[in-house]
Amino acid sequence: MVDKNQWRTFNAVSKEQYAEAKKKFDAIVMAEMKRDMPRKADNVIKFYAIVLDIDDGATYQLVREDLKKYEYVLYSSGGTGLKNGDRFRVILPLNVPMPAQDWKRFNTSLSERFPYSDECFKKGIQIQYLPALNLAYEKQFFAEHHKGEWFDYQNPDDLPYVETISLEQVVMNVIFEDAVFSTSEMSELAGAIIDHQAGQLGYEERRLLAQRLKHIGMDDIDAVQVLDRVSKPCFTTSNNFLLKGANPNYAHAEGLYKHVAKGVRISALESRIVRYVASKKLLDVPQAKYDGEWTLDSNNYLSGIFDSMDFTSGNNLLISDMATGKSSTFMIDGKANPGFLVIAPLSSIVESFKGDNSLSGSGSGSGSGSGSGSGSGSGSGSGSGIGTWNQIESILREKDKTKFEGITLVVDECHGLFEDYGYKSKVINRLIDSFKYFKAVILMSGTVEAENFSSITFNKVYRVHKPSQATKNIRTMLCTKKDDVVIDHINKLTNKTIVLMNNKNLCEVVQKRISRSSLIVNADVNNTPEVQNFFKNRTMGSYDVIIGTNSIVEGLSIEDKLTDVDVVIWDDLVPERIEQFTNRFRNVTGSKNVWYFLDRKPVEALDDYSQNAVLDDARTLSSSLQWIYEAISTDTLCRRFMRQFGGDMSSDLVYMHDGKFSVSFTGVDYEYAQHRASQYRNDFAAFSQRLIVFGFNVFYPTIADGKEKSAEKIKEEKLFISEAREKERENVLEVLKADIESNTVKCEADAPELYTATYGSVQKLLVKGLDKWDAGKAITGYIEDESFFAKAHADADCVQTGETIRELVVSEIYGRTELQAHETQAIADKVIAKVLVEYFAGDAKAMSESRSWGGLVSKSHTCSTNDLNKRDSYVCEQQAKSDACSTNDLYKEIPKRHFLQAKSSKAAKEILSKYIRMGKGKSKTVKGVSVRVAPIEALNLTGLHFTKIEGQAVTNKMMQSIIQKAQVLPSNNVQVPVPEIESSVSVLHVPDSESQVSVLQVPESVLKLQKMIMKRSII
Repeated sequence: MVDKNQWRTFNAVSKEQYAEAKKKFDAIVMAEMKRDMPRKADNVIKFYAIVLDIDDGATYQLVREDLKKYEYVLYSSGGTGLKNGDRFRVILPLNVPMPAQDWKRFNTSLSERFPYSDECFKKGIQIQYLPALNLAYEKQFFAEHHKGEWFDYQNPDDLPYVETISLEQVVMNVIFEDAVFSTSEMSELAGAIIDHQAGQLGYEERRLLAQRLKHIGMDDIDAVQVLDRVSKPCFTTSNNFLLKGANPNYAHAEGLYKHVAKGVRISALESRIVRYVASKKLLDVPQAKYDGEWTLDSNNYLSGIFDSMDFTSGNNLLISDMATGKSSTFMIDGKANPGFLVIAPLSSIVESFKGDNSLSGSGSGSGSGSGSGSGSGSGSGSGSGIGTWNQIESILREKDKTKFEGITLVVDECHGLFEDYGYKSKVINRLIDSFKYFKAVILMSGTVEAENFSSITFNKVYRVHKPSQATKNIRTMLCTKKDDVVIDHINKLTNKTIVLMNNKNLCEVVQKRISRSSLIVNADVNNTPEVQNFFKNRTMGSYDVIIGTNSIVEGLSIEDKLTDVDVVIWDDLVPERIEQFTNRFRNVTGSKNVWYFLDRKPVEALDDYSQNAVLDDARTLSSSLQWIYEAISTDTLCRRFMRQFGGDMSSDLVYMHDGKFSVSFTGVDYEYAQHRASQYRNDFAAFSQRLIVFGFNVFYPTIADGKEKSAEKIKEEKLFISEAREKERENVLEVLKADIESNTVKCEADAPELYTATYGSVQKLLVKGLDKWDAGKAITGYIEDESFFAKAHADADCVQTGETIRELVVSEIYGRTELQAHETQAIADKVIAKVLVEYFAGDAKAMSESRSWGGLVSKSHTCSTNDLNKRDSYVCEQQAKSDACSTNDLYKEIPKRHFLQAKSSKAAKEILSKYIRMGKGKSKTVKGVSVRVAPIEALNLTGLHFTKIEGQAVTNKMMQSIIQKAQVLPSNNVQVPVPEIESSVSVLHVPDSESQVSVLQVPESVLKLQKMIMKRSII
């Protein structure tokens, strides 16, 4: 297995050649099968090994680290070199064979234990190809035999047991209506039980079945006949006796699924709806308090009660159901009413209002703030006064903001303030900050509560209900091979249907596979005539199915007059979004039937989310950052501090405005919304309770299994579309690169949107000092990495002061082109030390528990050393026995209990990758020993060159400012002892001059700051 000289060989330089060669590969199944029987799961007797199949799901080094205690054989897969990433197989022999029935029981456990392996390894009977060597890429192939313990699947330390999800788990704490079986349904159930379990049940299993049959009301005579048929031969306790003693109150009807074959549907159970949620924890939610509450009938609208609301000042919340006329209350004929500005998150929503995305038409006078269109101001411009949230910048740019003191700002779809914060944080923060300029602000949505906004204090909160004309039903389907299940289900539906599927490639596959007329709607095709007409007409017309991504959850309005409709949702969605998407159908009088498809997966145990604790941590960090920031008096160092740690601050829910650090309350709201989303995914009771609030009938969940062959074909089709889409993107960008180099860039009207947008991104970088000869290199980087431009802006904004972390990393690399694992660890540990001092003010506990760094660091009882060839933990084994380290690193005077280090080799590389670009790890022989090295591809994030506009010289006066602010400035004649930092470039100290300091290491100012912190006993 590990001798490449004995491997089958082939030669392939293309995927097509590889596919042909693969037909001749040898393969194995590590199991004992019934003799002369086909390779099927039912014919497996025992499994003798677990075979992992890694296809770019993890690196060699990560898997080696994970399996370091076990015996295994590892070898490269045949696709190595032809496909991206590390591709290999690992054979883990079992210390005792695993019976076939145990393999099924541990199926979910295997997924959780080896998440980096392709899912096919769980099938057990999946063939695994033996080693085969592609001579075209021979040097990239290797194999190894690692000695260690044989894997013990029965030992929870080796394989923690994870219960495979069951319906009984899913519906825990949910009380359904009683199941009502017709005579024929009861007969069908009895037959299904007998067919599946005839002659198999012992005493305990019979007793449980007796309780379940009694619970659903099966006639005693029929129940005894069923029990007799499923009992093991020679049973002693009569089934009449068992049935008489059976207590139906201890049974759950869903337990009947354990007695029928996989895939059998029990319709009487599936037709039940949730009556109530039994969990006390969920019911202890405080009742919302409103300043006014109304329920409208089908012919009444918000405008009829608007004068009863007081929106004359402050921030206000209007929670109003669909079809109440929220938006139309504040506008007419595509223009905002005088005295109002209306903003929405998406341009599609603005277009649906017939607005022109301009706020210049706002009323300039003082509106009364009550009643529809009662403001007395007159338009101050030709615009509509209706725009997207981004247009708030036009307000902020106004020099005279007093003109807005008489205007009310209306923020539509305000749930986006916390739901969309993950990718719109800057816009949302600036939007909220603008509220202070207006006479009043009205936030509007139909799916929020005041408690969702910890950052906003509301003057008034109003609630307007309008019961849906249509009955809303939702059925949850827990699936395997979900894509196949969804496609099959869409084909069986007959009503007008909208499908939410946030996967563009799958949308195309679905459209090709369904037999119904359909239209795809997403950002890529929004400008096509078909989609434009659909949005303009607001009817489905001849289309039976609309297939869209998340972009159609809001801004889409379907106004066909329909009796019944179907709504298909592929994958996780919170109840609020389900409500929003269901309501894309505006005029339905019968029923809206939602089909909600989820992958079948284990239920996760979630910790409680304490907003107060999160806010306390953020406040503590804000105070600490304020103290550090105020110790920096030069603009250059202040800019360096903010740019260096801005990303960390965002992660830690802190931001700075006007020189003051504050808690990002909206960030906390977003994080709490994410927690609620996780709770809904893992707790059907919480999910049901929230949907009931929106008026849904929540039906009993069901299990559905797709067909394996169809699922594999769908997977291939998605991959084909993905590759074609990526190739098309690459072609557009290559054309742009060539046009830039030949100075023949196309005008916007003649070029695709991607071409124009990318050219705009390059122009912005050129303004920031990008070397014009690097423009093509920037586009190449963007082809390979869609986040490349964001990284390029980070490089452009990096302020070189001699004190940045990047400069520290570069000085430690000291001209090397690759790093071994222990070298990466050593540099990462120095970065951690610097961040601990400069960002966390020496608070090791805060750093280890932070969102920004907590996942990367861990406490250590070892010391660090500056010998990069001896960084491994054994170097300081003797020193670690004492209370303090004795090496010459940043923590020379800090007790060992406060020393932090990168928690793993992966974390160490991730830390360095915050500042420089590192390539994929590879094997290399050093002094006869095979080691892993990571190449250094660039000494910044992109390898682009920028001409800096700002000065980079750091003077002693700048450095002394930190000391002066903290009032611990020493005399020029007094040497202050500080922890030593080994540096390849010495620090030049001239006490009374403005001479520059040449620094490529942690500089003197940081060391003094660290000393100052120690004196404050922060650590």
